[in-house]
Amino acid sequence: MSSSTTTITLTPATTRDIPVLAQISQEAFSTDTHTRLKELVNGIKHASDMTGGLESWLSRPKEKCKVMKAVTPKGEIVGWTCWSFSGFEYDGTDHAPTKFQVEKPVQKEKESEVKNVEETKAVQNLEDEKKKISELGAITSGSLREWGAKLTPEGSKCVILVAIPILPAYQGKGIGSALIRWGTSIADVEGVHCWVSSSDGGWTAFKKSGFGEVGRLEVDLDDFAGAVRNEFREDGKWGNYVFRYMRRDVVPQS
Repeated sequence: MSSSTTTITLTPATTRDIPVLAQISQEAFSTDTHTRLKELVNGIKHASDMTGGLESWLSRPKEKCKVMKAVTPKGEIVGWTCWSFSGFEYDGTDHAPTKFQVEKPVQKEKESEVKNVEETKAVQNLEDEKKKISELGAITSGSLREWGAKLTPEGSKCVILVAIPILPAYQGKGIGSALIRWGTSIADVEGVHCWVSSSDGGWTAFKKSGFGEVGRLEVDLDDFAGAVRNEFREDGKWGNYVFRYMRRDVVPQS
C-alpha cells in the first residue's frame, strides 16, 4: 500500500457509533443551505435530529434496515450510509467489496468547517420565521410522502437509500461510491430498483452511481428565511434549493 493511500473497510454500525455518526452528518451538511437555515431559526443542531433518526434505524431488524460505516485502519469513522429494504428481507450477504484503497486526505486547517459546525444559536424573536420553517417542513415532508408512495407502491420490492454523509476531508475519494455500491449490489441481486431523496448538493454522486431524476421539489429558501441572513453571501440571500427524487433500475447480473 502506498504511503499516500489508506484502507477503508465497510462494516455494520452499532448504537455505540451514534454520536460519531451524527457528528459526521453535522459536518457533511455544514454548507447545506436548507440545513443551516433550519439550525439558525430553530436553534437545534442537525446532529441532534440525526441522532433520533439513527436511534430509530438501528433499532429496526437488520433484515429490514442496515447502517454501514466506513472505517480507517485507526478505527476512525469517515462516512456512513443507511439502507432500508422494502418488500423483502436482506439476508446479510455482502455483494460488493467492503475493503478498498483511497487517497489520504490532505491535512489542512478546516476554518470553514469550524465556522459552520460551531454551536448554533437561534436569533432572538424569530417566532414568525419559526412558523415559516414549520411550513417549509410540512412542504418537504408532504413531497417526500408523495414521492415515497410513487417509488414504493404497496406490495412492491425496492431498496431505499436513506442517508449517506461523508466527512468533508474524505469526500471525492470514492468512499461514497463504495457505500452506494454496497446497497445497489443488493438491489441487483434481488432484482429490484433503488431510490433516494437527494439533497441539493448530493445528486451528482447518485447520478454517477446510476440513479436518474424522476421528480423534484424546488423551493426558494428566502420565502421562509424572514430576517435570517445567509452569512456566507454578501447579499444575505439563501437562494433556491432543489430536492431531487432519483431512481436506479436493476442492472442485470452477468
